[in-house]
Amino acid sequence: MNPIATHTTLIPFKSHQHALGELGEESVAEILGASQDVTLLLNQDGTIIDVAYGGDRPLNGLGDEWLGKPWRDTVTSECYEKIEKLLGDAASANGKRRWRQVNHPNGQLADVPILYLAVQPRDSELIIAVGKDLRPISDMQQQLMDMQHSIENEYVRLQQAETRYRVLFQHTGEAILITDPSSSRVLEANPAAATLLNTKPAKLVGRALHQHFAEDTHALVNEVLASVRATGKEDRVRVALASEDRELWLSATLLQRDNSRLLMLRLISDDQARQNALHAEHEHRLLALVEHTSDGVVTTDEGGLVKAANAAFLEMCQVASEPQMLGQPLDTWLGRPGVDVNVLRKNLTQRGQVRQFQTLVNVEYGGPVDVELSAALLPHDAGNEFGYIVRRVSRAQESRRQVADDALPQSMEQMTDLVGRVPLKDLVRETTDILEKLCIQAALKLTDNNRASAADMLGLSRQSLYVKLRRFGLQSDEDEE
Repeated sequence: MNPIATHTTLIPFKSHQHALGELGEESVAEILGASQDVTLLLNQDGTIIDVAYGGDRPLNGLGDEWLGKPWRDTVTSECYEKIEKLLGDAASANGKRRWRQVNHPNGQLADVPILYLAVQPRDSELIIAVGKDLRPISDMQQQLMDMQHSIENEYVRLQQAETRYRVLFQHTGEAILITDPSSSRVLEANPAAATLLNTKPAKLVGRALHQHFAEDTHALVNEVLASVRATGKEDRVRVALASEDRELWLSATLLQRDNSRLLMLRLISDDQARQNALHAEHEHRLLALVEHTSDGVVTTDEGGLVKAANAAFLEMCQVASEPQMLGQPLDTWLGRPGVDVNVLRKNLTQRGQVRQFQTLVNVEYGGPVDVELSAALLPHDAGNEFGYIVRRVSRAQESRRQVADDALPQSMEQMTDLVGRVPLKDLVRETTDILEKLCIQAALKLTDNNRASAADMLGLSRQSLYVKLRRFGLQSDEDEE
């Protein structure tokens, strides 16, 4: 920070003996201490003899540590040269002296900036250094910088929002006009509106809105615009174009921010109206299918918290109503806590979809239920979401799984036949290897052969999993290459 003053010339009183002759040493010391934030009394070699404080912001006894020390030793290293120049200015014969800022270290706190002027009175061997505490100015400068930074961030945010608005406005398929409520003149028009009105956007801007509609519909347009301005509610009317024998819907919406008011007009052709109605009907049917299907359907946010669930999934989890599940972790009911849902989310983020993932649904009464699910990544402006379709495992699938499970006891029976022939430690090692191999195979099957997800499920590092794959001969020829 630059000093607030550079040079000063001391001009004495014209009759100082008359003005100051009555003042004693104590009065002079009191005036010096009160007129500045800090006053130092130094000898010829720059050693601090005494310190006086003043001002509204005390130094909290910082100057008491300076007594008996050279002035140079009380400042930071980059201020050594300034101290020498201040002492040189004090002894200057031309009377020109300069204010200089130095910084005093303050332990763990920030340095204390002081603006000093050093003076050596005539016929005296002592030097007086008066200082102004610059912390209030520094604080104001910091507040100004913080405010400027906040304004810049807000400006960038507004620029980004305006850019998004411009892109959406220019590329949307809906015909949109922005008009002035008082004059009904077009302020902005997107390409879709220009195409619908068979003109160019530049020719629309600045022209009166009524010029684009037939004269017999002007009264209807005025009535709708007045209604929207008065009530603030969206309204629409059927109008005819002036340029061609065609009718369309004119929808008006009031845009109000602070003291400014604008009208957003949407021009909807009959074809677009039919498409909108058909799209809405398709969405309604799809939602009805999701709600009435026998398969469970549930969506979560990126953190795995439930956002929506249909009746079949609620029944599967034995939950009475959807609000009891909303906002709760999905792994409360689905899969092993902290394992299956995390594996699914990682695979969905990488691949976009997962098929035939076998897991279970945990219910309070009746024990876990075996299920098979498919899942998909649902991109969203506010963040990704995940959708799951959960299906109960059929009896045929349960039978096939039971056959696979029966293979383990047979292997164990073969192991028990070795009791008495093989040392116990070797038998335990063989049994452990069989179980470890089966667990790795199951993890690879559950994760659709995703090695990283399988390692997370087993609580192993990727390197450890690769070592075990080579040990049990579970690596393919491509992996070896």
